[in-house]
Amino acid sequence: MAAVFQSERFFREAWPQISQAFASPTDAASDVEWIVGVAALEAGARILDAPCGFGRHSIELARRGFQVTGVDFSETELDRARKAATEAGVPLRLVCQDIRDMEFPGEFDLAVNLFSSIGYFSDDEDRLVIDRFWRALKPGGVFVLDTRNRDQLVRSLPPEERKRVNGWTLRIENAFDPATSRWRARWWRSKRAIAKAKEGAAELIGESEIRLYSAHELSAMLRPERWGHVELYGGLDGTPFSLDAPRLVLVGERRPRRWPPSRVLWSCSPVRSIPTARRSSSGRPASWSATTRPRPGSRGSPPRRQEYCSAFGRAAPRA
Repeated sequence: MAAVFQSERFFREAWPQISQAFASPTDAASDVEWIVGVAALEAGARILDAPCGFGRHSIELARRGFQVTGVDFSETELDRARKAATEAGVPLRLVCQDIRDMEFPGEFDLAVNLFSSIGYFSDDEDRLVIDRFWRALKPGGVFVLDTRNRDQLVRSLPPEERKRVNGWTLRIENAFDPATSRWRARWWRSKRAIAKAKEGAAELIGESEIRLYSAHELSAMLRPERWGHVELYGGLDGTPFSLDAPRLVLVGERRPRRWPPSRVLWSCSPVRSIPTARRSSSGRPASWSATTRPRPGSRGSPPRRQEYCSAFGRAAPRA
């Protein structure tokens, strides 16, 4: 079982109260349209969405006929996803699990990690998460990761943000630590006071912390012996990546399975077994020579020569 992480309480208690205010079905539909295109999925492909939250991308993928598995550690968000899937009339497999504990051996054609869902753990654990996605994919499967672009955020992050949520105001206090590349936020809720120009007392509903990665740092986490054709984009619409792009989207393909070099020897080479030396009547060792070598099949003859085909790891009788 994975250890508790810095922002776990925020995502269990505060985030379900505000998550739907940061999402729109229209955005999810356009995101999915681009993802399906860049992954070149076939009909009925199997897809992993982790974490899936309340299922907005999972449901859009299921609407297109794909077999979707959503993973999230929040039962509250998964309950919302189940309800939304039922209302949409689409099948959805949902699993309550920390993404660090995922175990899906080679099941999926596509895996997605969307909406800044990487960086909440230690750097080593983030690498582990990416390895979990690698294991979940079939050889040739596609991985899409979407997060904030660190290089753009450090130049544009305001000290404070406000958003209206269901009749109250959400205020976010932002701080970025350049030494650790971690963005810390404090989330406050305040209601309108009687005077429209003023706000009521604010209530702290949670604190979050995320490690932001630059493009080269995130790309380096996809080990070249496991991933191929890694590409960067500036959004889930195919926008070219640049320092000014607000999003960082990474698309990688799991390399096809390869046999170890020592096993990929498709030509068979003759290997002669070395016979054990016999002893003569005098007790001294005797060996075969070119003139005294027994006929094949006679008593005391050396073993028949065999062909060894290393691609199959066994000896085959010579024809």
